[in-house]
Amino acid sequence: MIYKTGQDILDEAVRAHARAFDENVPEKERVKLVKLAEHNYNQILELAQKQEPSVITSLGSLYVELGHWGIGLTLLEYAVLLDPKDHQALNALGCAYRRAGKNEKAREYMLKSLNLNPNDARVLCNMAGTYVNEGDPKSVLEWSKKALEADPNYLDAMLNAGLAYLELGNYPLGWA
Repeated sequence: MIYKTGQDILDEAVRAHARAFDENVPEKERVKLVKLAEHNYNQILELAQKQEPSVITSLGSLYVELGHWGIGLTLLEYAVLLDPKDHQALNALGCAYRRAGKNEKAREYMLKSLNLNPNDARVLCNMAGTYVNEGDPKSVLEWSKKALEADPNYLDAMLNAGLAYLELGNYPLGWA
């Protein structure tokens, strides 16, 4: 019999979680992948015999992606409570609030994440995204440029900047 290590279970959960939200995955397979990810995240928490903020963050993010806002936000807030210096948990909580349409609250947590890790292109780009939701192209451009300074190849930041340029009427840069 082959036994899985905790790391194997976590790796399998992360792969299933990512694949479940691939747009090319059929619905029936997506449901199975979500259940596998959820099961494995919970199994890791049981194996750890302690509260593991990174796993709680992943599980909370999974629930948010599924539209289960209450439990997702609760888990993400708990992960931040357990480790207020976990910049990834702070960003995940910010993203959850963004998806819930609470951009001010989202920015609050994203800024806390950036205070801990100021050059995280993903978080900088997520900040830009909160302004996309509000139709503020100048702020989108400001944050997208910061994200691209941190990582010149960050595609989402390029897309946000392009949208902002188009909205500002700068078509050559918007379509570049």
